[in-house]
Amino acid sequence: MPILLVLLLIGAAAEGQTPVKPYEGSKSYLHKVVDSGEFLIPVGKEPRNRAVGGRSKKVMGKVELLGYRNPAAEPALIFGFYRASLEEKGFEVLYSCALAECGKSSWFEHLGPIDQGHYLAARLKRGQGDLYVALLVHKGGQTRIAVVEADKDAGKPAVSAEAMLADLQASGRTTLQGVSFVEGKAELAPGADPVLAEVAKLLQESPELSLLVVGHCDGVGDYEVNLELTKARAEAVAKALAALGIAPARLRAAGAGMMAPVTSNDSEQGRARNRRIELVRR
Repeated sequence: MPILLVLLLIGAAAEGQTPVKPYEGSKSYLHKVVDSGEFLIPVGKEPRNRAVGGRSKKVMGKVELLGYRNPAAEPALIFGFYRASLEEKGFEVLYSCALAECGKSSWFEHLGPIDQGHYLAARLKRGQGDLYVALLVHKGGQTRIAVVEADKDAGKPAVSAEAMLADLQASGRTTLQGVSFVEGKAELAPGADPVLAEVAKLLQESPELSLLVVGHCDGVGDYEVNLELTKARAEAVAKALAALGIAPARLRAAGAGMMAPVTSNDSEQGRARNRRIELVRR
């Protein structure tokens, strides 16, 4: 459900105003605020990764979406205006591309295909939470802007080794909050590393502990395909933990497919909860 937009992830503006003014003559048609969310921002070209647009940066925080209809001017000129405005305010450009050079498969979940215009991603570092900018001046005459203020605690693991150990002792299982995958693949999505580091810490501090790594999915799609996919995803987690120094013999991967939902699959929220990796004490 990507929204085709030009994303300008910029810092919180004084008195609620975006710190970068729209290009002269632009007409506003979109203004929406999302109190909190998780965003994967393309910061490099890698066509193999279709679901998150190549190399991506995960940012969690508040987002303000803005959209403008551009005046009669070359998209490159409009793009240059926004880029210069960001750089003047101290933003560091993380990635920039135009049209086909962005990669046919590159897209941002709240943007759409970034090969449809001039795109950039930028960041402004600050103590209370970094600010990120992803900008696409669409060839169809639109510029959409998302102003994202990253949570200051972003990057910290969603769950600690201590909390996982408590779950395992109490119920024999724990869910790996913060571990997700590229859609339809067994490829770990950005942001899993801090959680996997906590799992490695858990196992290093509990040498007697061995675990089943169990993949689960929602109720959408073919039963056999999902069964195979969830096993492959569990194997990807086990492989990542082995790369962190955990003996493979302490981990056994399995896929449960859609057989063990934790809630109804009738809503997107429910389906998201059912797509998970669990650790089960052996």
